[in-house]
Amino acid sequence: KNMQIKILRILTVVFAVVSIVACSSGIAGKWTVQKYETINIGEQGATLHNIGTIEFFKDGTGTKNLTFGFVGEELRDSTPLRWAKSGDKYITIESNGSELSKIWIIVKDKGNYQKWQSTDGINRVQTLELKR
Repeated sequence: KNMQIKILRILTVVFAVVSIVACSSGIAGKWTVQKYETINIGEQGATLHNIGTIEFFKDGTGTKNLTFGFVGEELRDSTPLRWAKSGDKYITIESNGSELSKIWIIVKDKGNYQKWQSTDGINRVQTLELKR
């Protein structure tokens, strides 16, 4: 009987810690992609506004419904995603064939506003601004 109580207490603590970590990420929920900017060093950049939504679920999955309009061409991105946040500095998005599939640096995290940046390591910088 004492062993059952100890196990129950341990499970309660583990559940509480997991719940706090999952909720504390602050990213779960539906976000509007307010701005998506791509800058190629030495070239003119491209800035797109209000291109759609991204929804992050607490279980580390999510959905996208994005439309990119580049030079008369319209691209859609509605592939599912997996995400993981590393501390307060980084978020990883995994989504087959998506421009957003990479590690992002969290530049600003202000509750209902997120600003992320990433690079391809050569000459391209991307900025993503999300708003609830």
